[in-house]
Amino acid sequence: MSPHARAAAVVLCLAAAAGWAPPANPAAPCPTTLDALTRTPTLATAVEAFRAAGLADVLVEAPGVTVFAPDEQAFSKIPAEQLRAVLGDRRVLAPIAAYHIAAGAFAPSQLRHARALPTLNGKALTVDVVNGTVVLDGHATVLDAGVRCGNGIVYAIDGVLRP
Repeated sequence: MSPHARAAAVVLCLAAAAGWAPPANPAAPCPTTLDALTRTPTLATAVEAFRAAGLADVLVEAPGVTVFAPDEQAFSKIPAEQLRAVLGDRRVLAPIAAYHIAAGAFAPSQLRHARALPTLNGKALTVDVVNGTVVLDGHATVLDAGVRCGNGIVYAIDGVLRP
C-alpha cells in the first residue's frame, strides 16, 4: 500500500471510529479540498507544503476531512531559509502538514463547540473560542467561514500549527 493510500485509510478509520460519515454535499462549489486550496492564491504555500509532504492524494480521496491551511501571511512569519529547509525535508514536513488535517468535516458551528479535533498526525488539535473567534492551539485564528467541498471543508488560518 502506498504512503498516500495509507494516509487516506488512516483518515477513513479515524472518521469511522469517531462516528463521522462522509459529507453528502453534491452542490459543493469544488469537488475536493485540494481543488479549494489550489483555487485560492493566498494558500499557495500551503498547497506546496501539502504536496511536498505527500498529502495531495489525501486531500483528493479522503472523505470527511477538515483542512486548516495557513495563508501566505502565516508563512511570512517564518524565516525564509527555515521555511525552505522544512519544505525540502519530507521527514520534517509530513507530521507538521498532517497536523493541519482533521478527520471529519467540521462546519463553523461545529468548530465553535469542539474542544479538540483528531488530526491525521495522530495528535489532537485544541480548539477555543476567544472573543467570538475560533483559535487553534492557542495561536492560529480561523480567518473565514470555510469553503465546503465534496470531501470536506477548508479554512484559512493565520498561523502555522506545530504538533
